[in-house]
Amino acid sequence: MKKTLQSLLAAAAMATPLAPSLSAAINPAIVPSGSKWVAYADFNAMRESALGERLLAVLKEQKLLEVESANSPILPDIPKIMAAIGTVTAYGDSLSGKPEEMDGALVIQGNDTKLRAIAEGIVAHFLLNDPDHIVELTDLPFEAYRVHGEIVVGFPSEPIIVVSRSTKSLSDGLAAFRGQGDTLAKKPGALGDMLPKENNYYFYGASVMPSVDMGDGNTPQARILKMTQAAALSLGEVDGNVMANANLIAADKDTAQRLTKIVNGMTALLSLAQSEEADLVAFIDSVKVQQTDRRVGVRMGYPAAKLIALVESQVNREEHEREAARRRAEARFTVDGDVIAEWKSDEDNGPAVEGLDAGVPVTHTTAPVALQPGMVLNFNAIMPGNERARIDYVDIVPVDAGSGERFELEFMRLTNARIVPFEGASGAEVVLFGTGRGLGRAQLVFRGAAGQYRFKMGYLKDSESPIHFKVSAQAPGTSSVPSIKQ
Repeated sequence: MKKTLQSLLAAAAMATPLAPSLSAAINPAIVPSGSKWVAYADFNAMRESALGERLLAVLKEQKLLEVESANSPILPDIPKIMAAIGTVTAYGDSLSGKPEEMDGALVIQGNDTKLRAIAEGIVAHFLLNDPDHIVELTDLPFEAYRVHGEIVVGFPSEPIIVVSRSTKSLSDGLAAFRGQGDTLAKKPGALGDMLPKENNYYFYGASVMPSVDMGDGNTPQARILKMTQAAALSLGEVDGNVMANANLIAADKDTAQRLTKIVNGMTALLSLAQSEEADLVAFIDSVKVQQTDRRVGVRMGYPAAKLIALVESQVNREEHEREAARRRAEARFTVDGDVIAEWKSDEDNGPAVEGLDAGVPVTHTTAPVALQPGMVLNFNAIMPGNERARIDYVDIVPVDAGSGERFELEFMRLTNARIVPFEGASGAEVVLFGTGRGLGRAQLVFRGAAGQYRFKMGYLKDSESPIHFKVSAQAPGTSSVPSIKQ
């Protein structure tokens, strides 16, 4: 369910609108005056902007708007579902940085009444298919559910959805939306001076600076934040130009002057560092800094088409660099003996799962190979970058038999590899290849009868990056590898 909700939120940003644009500024009348931070997104305006249209195209090209859900007739229609979202407003009063202490609410407003019907349909689906992780709450005067014991989702009569970590914050958020209690419209509060004066934006965020540790105080970013009492950022498009505005409020005029000098110095250094990239220099030079008493305003305007081209060129360059690194790794992937089997893990079954403890066990069976007694077998593997392959076992199976003999890699002779525990593995251990420079090898001496065999390799699939496998063989007597018979 968590993965599904994450996918829904990702798709929300760029789904094709079903209703006319309802572009609007943040509504201070629905944000409690005691809030210390606020974030607002107008998805209708974003989807119709040049940046939004390009991002939508990229999401479709990469198939990121698709969700695999064989059991749900609802979820595959994510673009249509999320098009019902008009604006999202989030706020809270905790700045500790700890998720368990975060409070406040997220208010999702729909373009029309479809939002509530769609959301209730999704909840009904999960009540039937995942009842252990979604519980209906009956002590509130409106429909509400607790999801995974952490989040409360409310469906009042208005065309909105309210999300929070507690029922109290959920109720307070709904009360503010209904015009009850103090809000930024009635009582400015700490964020009142940070509300935007213009309406041509699709993202806005503001926060009182927290008093918590900000990490390395010597970095320019940390120095700026420590000199700032409050900050706000808005992003939008005007006449084909992407407009970004940041406002920093300092404790006094002298501090504001220091802030101005730091920001100007940072942009100058960035411009010098990118002197060979004309478009990038022009983009950096578009930043303008202006001080008014305690307020430092940073403004940037740049043609959307040029910004899109600039971002894509940087992304393409990074992709080319990754491809070059992959080719260099492949070039050094040399093995001893003759290669008798070779494959890559992206051709195998099972989706990749991120995280060392979330590997998906998969197997690969090779075509028949000829083996001789005393032959040295080398099981080699490499992954790109700093990723590491985890191999469990190899079965050597005669072509005319249904099963063969299993060899655990942890009992083989290992080069550039180490043994690590894994509960779901055969023998509760796997071998982590490439602990040094990306290459890894395990060796054994084959003591079976001469004939045709297949290798059935068991390993863990941890990421989308493919593992490149090569099995090589050396003639008997060409290596000092000890004989292994299990």
